[in-house]
Amino acid sequence: MIPESVVNRFANKNRLSSEQSLNLHMQLDSFLTRAVENKINLSPSKEIDTVWHDFILDTKEYANYCMLKFGKFIHHVPSTYDCGVAQCKADEAY
Repeated sequence: MIPESVVNRFANKNRLSSEQSLNLHMQLDSFLTRAVENKINLSPSKEIDTVWHDFILDTKEYANYCMLKFGKFIHHVPSTYDCGVAQCKADEAY
């Protein structure tokens, strides 16, 4: 589970309720889980990508979450597609 401190920080930073932030972080958790379990690269929605960007900046919490949940660090790899919006993929190579 994504730490409550991460969820609360994102809520405060983005003027969201705790419930809204928790919902977004649960979607991020689901996205990463699908990518790892299916061993495929997936592109998140722009909204979930924003949540992921915020979480990954808290490197200690993000690394701890990845190790506890997946047993490895899940990298954020920018997409090579030029479609005008930021896209990222879950890369489990490391």
